Amino acid sequence: MHKLSLPTSIALIVALGSSAWALECPVPAKIDDVATAAKIQELLPADTDLDAPDALQSAVFDLKAAGISDDLILDNLISVRCAAVNAQTGVSDDEKTQQVEAFSQSANDVVFSDVD
Repeated sequence: MHKLSLPTSIALIVALGSSAWALECPVPAKIDDVATAAKIQELLPADTDLDAPDALQSAVFDLKAAGISDDLILDNLISVRCAAVNAQTGVSDDEKTQQVEAFSQSANDVVFSDVD
């Protein structure tokens, strides 16, 4: 299993924080390359349903095929999923945190797997 990069680890700590606080989602790292930022936005718009069957693998495949780095892929996947989880109503902050933690681990496994 691949270790998370420092920026991704920090984003997860900020996102998951303490169960006493409301869930705060990380903002993806600023991307200076306009073409890369546009490609990510095209392939992973903010309303992407990453909870749908095979959605995570499909998103990762498309982003890798576009030449996006693994760290940027993971950063953006977590940001998009966290925002969707945070928007859920009738779900406690602890449950939201658990959902984001589980997704983060799954995303990490998919992004850093040797199988493309």
